[in-house]
Amino acid sequence: MTSQEAQTDESSVVQIIRPPEEPGGTIPLEVWDFSNGWKSSGFDSAADAIGAIRDRGATPFDMGVEMVRSLLVKLPTEIGAPNKHLMMISIHHAIMDGWSTRIILRDLLTAYRAYAAGAAEPTELPHLPVEYADYAVWQWQCLEMGGQLEQQLDYWTKQLANTPTPLNLPFDRPRSEISSGREGSYLPVYLPGKLMAALADLCTQYRSTLFVGLMAAFQLTLSRLAGNVEDLVVGTTNSGRDNVRLHDMVGCIQETLAIRGDLKGHPSFSTLLERQRLVLIDALQHTNVPFIRILQQLQVPRIANCNPVYQVSTFCLSGFVNGFADCDITNLITSYRLYSTSLMTFSLMASFKRVLLMLNF
Repeated sequence: MTSQEAQTDESSVVQIIRPPEEPGGTIPLEVWDFSNGWKSSGFDSAADAIGAIRDRGATPFDMGVEMVRSLLVKLPTEIGAPNKHLMMISIHHAIMDGWSTRIILRDLLTAYRAYAAGAAEPTELPHLPVEYADYAVWQWQCLEMGGQLEQQLDYWTKQLANTPTPLNLPFDRPRSEISSGREGSYLPVYLPGKLMAALADLCTQYRSTLFVGLMAAFQLTLSRLAGNVEDLVVGTTNSGRDNVRLHDMVGCIQETLAIRGDLKGHPSFSTLLERQRLVLIDALQHTNVPFIRILQQLQVPRIANCNPVYQVSTFCLSGFVNGFADCDITNLITSYRLYSTSLMTFSLMASFKRVLLMLNF
């Protein structure tokens, strides 16, 4: 089963769901065969071929035609054992989030295990009590019919009133007049284990989670980099899956939160920690309204070279990255590889995973 988006008029977009038996109801698997060497396929070197594979993954989607793209690459025998393959799956963010990545990985490996054992089809995949269309209707009913929309919009309108100007971070060159979305790189930073343990202890002492501590430290660092500003906004996301029926469903359910940092009066870190704890508690109680509705309510002027409300975001990554390493399948060696991407939608993104801080800029 697949889905595409179709625009009915200038302001309305609908989802079209196609079952597997209909044309376009399955995801085609594109195959690139390099088993006879890179040059036999028209590439001068492995670097050129790998570049082409990455470019294929980064090719923009035509959402009216496809929202998922899969590519199977048969690697040259010179790289290793025969029958060595690389598989790449590209999925538009409109239909998946970080939580969904873990589900897709789990189901893909479950299906592989079943087919490798000679099964006609996998039987261990969990039954879905609801589908994404059910979730969309439920969200609309809660907001429009349940009376939550006005109350939640009122909270965010007050919380984000008079948002500060974009952070003046010390970039190595002036910001482009128009954001191209393709001018970025990444830098991994490994935080000392003792430092993270001390921060966790401090958060526990002040009845906060580690994420609150990381957010406070990140906002304090941004403030200093931007000239000791006292008011700033950092974006983050919430899984949006408090309902257990949504745990095994693939879809973009995550909720965008704009977290305001109050550094007025040169607060101590413990004071800033308490401020952030209260702000995050309030924010998590007002997560049902889509961020686009908040922007419409705020009527924030759009600037061509930066995002509205916030230009810096931070995330705490879940454990799906280690899913391949944790999998035990006969005759299948799996691994996770991180590679640089030039696609950037924010001035700076900070992703925390245990002691690893990944900076995308």
